[in-house]
Amino acid sequence: MARFAIASVINGNLYTALLLAWAHSVARQLHENPLVSASTHLVFVHCRADVPTLQTIADCIMGRYPTVRVRLIGGCVEHPSRGHNHFLDAMRRNTGHARFLNTWSIFHLWSLTDYEQVLYMDADTVQLRPIDGLIEQMREPMRTGHVGCVKVEMSEPCNSGVVLLRPSTSIFNAMQKALGRITQVNGFVLSDQDFFSEFFSSCLVQMNKTYNFANVKQGRPVPEEVHILHFQGHHAENKPVDYRAGGTLRYDRTKPHWPIFKVFESHFAPLYSCYSAAAARGGISPLFPPAPAKYKKGLVHHPAHNMNRLARKAVRGSNAGACTAPDNLALNL
Repeated sequence: MARFAIASVINGNLYTALLLAWAHSVARQLHENPLVSASTHLVFVHCRADVPTLQTIADCIMGRYPTVRVRLIGGCVEHPSRGHNHFLDAMRRNTGHARFLNTWSIFHLWSLTDYEQVLYMDADTVQLRPIDGLIEQMREPMRTGHVGCVKVEMSEPCNSGVVLLRPSTSIFNAMQKALGRITQVNGFVLSDQDFFSEFFSSCLVQMNKTYNFANVKQGRPVPEEVHILHFQGHHAENKPVDYRAGGTLRYDRTKPHWPIFKVFESHFAPLYSCYSAAAARGGISPLFPPAPAKYKKGLVHHPAHNMNRLARKAVRGSNAGACTAPDNLALNL
């Protein structure tokens, strides 16, 4: 069994185009490093997603890069505040905050105890360089159960778009307890990142910003030292895919007009023909799904903070062991 996993979480089929580029970027790096590839799986954790679609992407990857192994794992974690008035309103009016309802299955990664470590990456990232240096840098912190991430915005302790973690049954169960308690007391937490930062508040270890580089500007070249590029922001104009238009690309594929789009296209193109041919035969989701209901930006109608007192209390009553060594510590890093 592989010791290491590089994973993304897929909820629904809206992110298929992004997933195609992300998966290729990781697979190519693994293929170019056979020693790493031999002990690593590329993992799709899916929740309410079309499995034949994901299997098609996996087949396209393994057909192009035979040394790479792709694994599909089902697992859903629900938003603990999904019944809160704020989210009921967000779903009713289809505002931007409705997207936070579908991002919580990231916490299922802590249950993957087959692996010693997991590097989680949002589907709107691409890997540009090997991550060997990151593993070496985080070797000692990861022995004691710490969680690696990057501070992207000044207002946040950590960005959960790229996370290095050690799976642990005890930590996963503690998370489940905290999430259940938040629901029970009708606590409010906006996003998975808010819960993540609170739950692991005492053991977040900062990784080098090149492993979650989100300072992408439309006309600015991507710095050569970047390992993982993050197209952060749900509707940001620097995202290569526009979900307001049903997941269509924001650029002309024959001539991407910004450097960041050229980077994305270099990873999108290699699997495009394989996936498109499979989609033409039927049975899987189209690469660009139909446009969703009209997006309404609206006003943000949630409490003054992204996490209220009831939710914080629920987390602090359950996370006592969050920073202890994982229960698979006997495995050697």
